[in-house]
Amino acid sequence: MREYIDNRPGARRWLAPVATTVGAWLVAFLVVTSPLSVFGDELGSLSLMPRAAVISGVLVAFMVNVVMPVLSAAVAHWMGRPPQTRPDAGRPRTTSGEEGRA
Repeated sequence: MREYIDNRPGARRWLAPVATTVGAWLVAFLVVTSPLSVFGDELGSLSLMPRAAVISGVLVAFMVNVVMPVLSAAVAHWMGRPPQTRPDAGRPRTTSGEEGRA
């Protein structure tokens, strides 16, 4: 009976978003804590807006360009399916899958 429950489509569907959320939160926490630990005095001398701009800029740049692509691929691999990639921005394809003449 347990094999049937575990093999149903979507039985583990909730694991990928939970793992991605927890992993992203952990890395975001570390990314925010690191500049505050290293540059705490310098950042403390700034007013709220420049301090928030520096920390959020570092966080967003690191998360979007480094963490999320790696984390998405790792979770997809862990879940046993290939990672979703961006759609091909090249030439349009025909219904047979070959490149069209455009």
